Amino acid sequence: MVQGDGVYGDGPDFHWDYYNSYVIQPFLFDILLIVSPKDGYQRLSEQALGRAVRYAAIQERLINTDGTFPVIGRSIYYRAGAFQHLANMALQ
Repeated sequence: MVQGDGVYGDGPDFHWDYYNSYVIQPFLFDILLIVSPKDGYQRLSEQALGRAVRYAAIQERLINTDGTFPVIGRSIYYRAGAFQHLANMALQ
């Protein structure tokens, strides 16, 4: 479910964490790259790309000048993948 500002929710209650970065955004982006050209998902793909770019900009701003970033919500224990989406967008 789209929560706004490039962020998707993964349940009925919204909570901010890095789950968008290492699960939702990268997998949605990759799946739409594959199915979009042949299955009529072009509009959804364009919307998802806009959200992905916005979320990458937000993520970039979360990184401090010394390389640290906030420990947020459920992501405390698996922070190693916190910026997978940002890296994925840089590869595109």
